[in-house]
Amino acid sequence: MTEVEQEMKSSIKQITKEALYHYADSKRVDWIFKNLQSRTCEARRGNRVCTFTQGIVLSASQIWWTWEVENAFSQVQKGEKLAMKKLARKLTGQLTDLVDAIRGRLDSMQRKKMNTLIIIDVHA
Repeated sequence: MTEVEQEMKSSIKQITKEALYHYADSKRVDWIFKNLQSRTCEARRGNRVCTFTQGIVLSASQIWWTWEVENAFSQVQKGEKLAMKKLARKLTGQLTDLVDAIRGRLDSMQRKKMNTLIIIDVHA
């Protein structure tokens, strides 16, 4: 049983790494919609294309949020006085994109997942 548990942990770690990598490559709301499904992978034009579970989406989103906030503090410390205002504008824009997206056509499960992300973003 411990071997199964270790393999599960290893798999989740690898999936999370892939999600974190792909987060930076696309617009946040597009990345979220693409990854609202269960994790599946397929080959497209020689590339491996994956989607991730909601837990991974939430984790990756929060990891990037944390990095961006830490980076803004670091920039302020280096003399970039407007770093926090720039980040606030970016995060507000991301929240606005999520709100606009939830007003569109979503199935019940997608709507619940988007609501979760909006609640987390509002309180972050």
